[in-house]
Amino acid sequence: MAKPLAVGKSLRDRSFVSRVIVTVACLVVAILLDWGGDPSFPGWPFWWVTVISFGLTLRQGLALQRQWRTLAVLSDGFIIEDARGRRSYRDDQVVSLALCTNTNYAQGLPDSLTQQLRLWLDEGGKYAQIDLEITHPVSEANPFADLERRLADRLTAKARAVLAAGHEVVGEGWRLGPAGLTVQAPSGTWQLALEEVADLGVFDQEVRLWRKGEEEPCLRIPARSMNALLLERLVREERGDALGQEEGSPGTLGRVRFERTTPIGWTIFWGSATVLTWLAAGIWLAAGEPEPAAVAAGLSLVPLLLTIWLYRWRFRCHQFGVSLRGLVSEARLMYRDMASFTYQTTRMFYNGVYTGTMVQMIFEPVPGPGRQRISFNSTLQGLDEELDNLRQYIAKVIAQRLAAELNAGRSVEWTPHLRFLPEMSLEYRAAGLLWGSHAPVVIPLGQIAHLGFDGGSFKLWVKGKDDPVVQEEVGSANFWPGFYLLSALLDVAASAAADQNDGSAPAPSS
Repeated sequence: MAKPLAVGKSLRDRSFVSRVIVTVACLVVAILLDWGGDPSFPGWPFWWVTVISFGLTLRQGLALQRQWRTLAVLSDGFIIEDARGRRSYRDDQVVSLALCTNTNYAQGLPDSLTQQLRLWLDEGGKYAQIDLEITHPVSEANPFADLERRLADRLTAKARAVLAAGHEVVGEGWRLGPAGLTVQAPSGTWQLALEEVADLGVFDQEVRLWRKGEEEPCLRIPARSMNALLLERLVREERGDALGQEEGSPGTLGRVRFERTTPIGWTIFWGSATVLTWLAAGIWLAAGEPEPAAVAAGLSLVPLLLTIWLYRWRFRCHQFGVSLRGLVSEARLMYRDMASFTYQTTRMFYNGVYTGTMVQMIFEPVPGPGRQRISFNSTLQGLDEELDNLRQYIAKVIAQRLAAELNAGRSVEWTPHLRFLPEMSLEYRAAGLLWGSHAPVVIPLGQIAHLGFDGGSFKLWVKGKDDPVVQEEVGSANFWPGFYLLSALLDVAASAAADQNDGSAPAPSS
């Protein structure tokens, strides 16, 4: 039996420890003020704060104690120990599972991963839901990986047998049967044949499914709901390579893969400011003072326009391009019409304290009628994993276009200092000390030893040299599409070298 893992909450929770510290500090201040402080500054307010803080801390501590849990994985099951006691389960008692991963950031950099495994268990006539949670360093493997894979494979095989027997696999608000997918929505029940599924995937902690010919997903299921990930597996097995292959109508951006809108709090704030300004104007008008009423009505246009703009603002990444909706119009840009894609992240500090990470994406179009530059800016605590996935997706799409130009025998500009050459090589022009650039250096891909990142810089080493021969800022225009292309070319070069070595190797003697 493997060593038990702590997979629940504990009294070492950061928020609980912070509350304990605050409670003790308030208690010390209250005692000092009552026993030796200035009589004009009584300590009773701190006694009240101490009592309230103690109550909240005690409540949280009891809740954390109830959530304490350990997991020991066996060859054909597992043991869970918590406030209910010690219980053994077999793999066949698991009726569903869900796994979610959240990245934790320190000073804006990935520090650890929190894995959340949710199990639905058959406990002999009744079903129980158990949440297992563990946090580990980014460099370490997911402790749940083997158990999750084993249980998921078993559930998938069982679901295949259920479908083959003509029965249905059931989830929260949907049923999958031999005839297709049946969804119970608030607007009514509707059905979808699997042949009509154009694509599916997990985005923003949701399993999303698209119908052929539609940009918006027709089904969104929380990834942590019962059998949601099983549905994604089964549909992917059934549709196979047909998923994601549907071509959009000419001129359309295709399926929506990513979306960000303004946080609702800002819209409510400026909307409330508009209403308050109108109320003030109404009060002045009722009091027979038309001039201040007119001024207030005029000033209300500012929060009103801000409210409308915030409500309408929407950035989307589609299958074939991006779009940005503003106050009165929507800018749209196809990937094929992009001259460059820039992705920059800047960690911000104030007096040495981390305040957030500013993310900026810039899409520059090839000159042409109706094409507009699109930019997306956001400030986050840490990073948005979906934004990072978006960066990889767009980089891959643009890299395919760059690869087509390279295959046609043309040189391809990567960054202001890097260029791909048709003969499987890279040209680097280092920037001069004050202006201009040094003479270009041609680096055959076969001579590249390894790649690396240092903060916001990309570095490349060649065989036989200790120092990097290439240094480039990752925030340069088109860096990420070019990096994706370079990685693909290096894989091709490594595969070709391996085949050559296999072909030249002496045949084994008998």
